[in-house]
Amino acid sequence: MAPANLDTLDDSVNNPGDSTMAYDFDLFVIGGGSGGIAAARRAAEYGAKVGLAEAGRLGGTCVNRGCVPKKLMVYASHFPDQFEAAAGYGWTVGERHFDWPTLVKALDTEVTRLNGIYGTMLDKSSVQLFPHYARFTDRYPQNRNGGGCHPRHS
Repeated sequence: MAPANLDTLDDSVNNPGDSTMAYDFDLFVIGGGSGGIAAARRAAEYGAKVGLAEAGRLGGTCVNRGCVPKKLMVYASHFPDQFEAAAGYGWTVGERHFDWPTLVKALDTEVTRLNGIYGTMLDKSSVQLFPHYARFTDRYPQNRNGGGCHPRHS
């Protein structure tokens, strides 16, 4: 499913308190971190029409800047000790060289792979993704360019 454009959603509301009003979504989630993705997918599993706004990479801080990159860097930092230990078990280890740009590229490749998995999960759950910043200006979410939508819940 291609990302949607929040600006194209109908912005006409006659009476926000009217329970018979037509809504764009049953639930609109702002933020594509682990909590936002879980909430969106769970609601969609129960049949809700769900929209999710995330301006950055899917997965949140842990996947993109915290837990995952940190763990991969810690794993990489253990290799020198493992090379030394390997010699004691009969391994001959050749010349060792560390290349920071190669590690950074490997980290980005893994994070991009995880972002893709999150995107696929949202797509398979029929969650409509909006690659925008969003905020609440009243009871409805709105992107920073002023486009908005009218979810039943947000």
